[in-house]
Amino acid sequence: MNRRMPLSFPAIESALVAFVETASGLSGKVVLAMQTAPQPPMPYATVRISGPRPAGGPWPRIIQSFDAAQPAGQEVSLQAVVDEELTVSLQFFTALTFGAGSARALMAQVRVALALQSTLDPLRAAGLALIDVGDIHDLSAILETAFQGRAALDLRFLVADDVTERTGYVGSVGISGTVSGDGASVTVNKTVTGG
Repeated sequence: MNRRMPLSFPAIESALVAFVETASGLSGKVVLAMQTAPQPPMPYATVRISGPRPAGGPWPRIIQSFDAAQPAGQEVSLQAVVDEELTVSLQFFTALTFGAGSARALMAQVRVALALQSTLDPLRAAGLALIDVGDIHDLSAILETAFQGRAALDLRFLVADDVTERTGYVGSVGISGTVSGDGASVTVNKTVTGG
């Protein structure tokens, strides 16, 4: 088995962090959720990736090709392509709960940036195809003695993963047996050889 273009989570993670940093202006203050690195000072954002899980449609799609120039036993290529879906959950944390620097306002900047081709191209280069943009949820809450601005947004992306193996073609097929019906029987003994 041999992978041609493996699904690269490091490339996906880097592309998503870069997108959020650029769209929000929070350079160096966007981190992957669920890690042990220290929390950046506010304002900051987290990116959490859930999945992959099978997307709709046939699973997997099989693409078959033949190449007579390949060595014997490797003439047939079977490629299994799996369409999968990722959910990317973004969260912003700010000291402000309203106004231009609030978590909700920063999230709105990020969401509207998804309408730009210059935003989508690097995401596509990492293998991500945007299929759904959710609602922005204002989750501001009291933290100790003051409010903390919080906002959340879920994005859904389609990704394709594939694996390829090479095998040979069937050289010959043999059929033998007896077929009976209507009081008669016929014995079959046949070999078909390809070439």
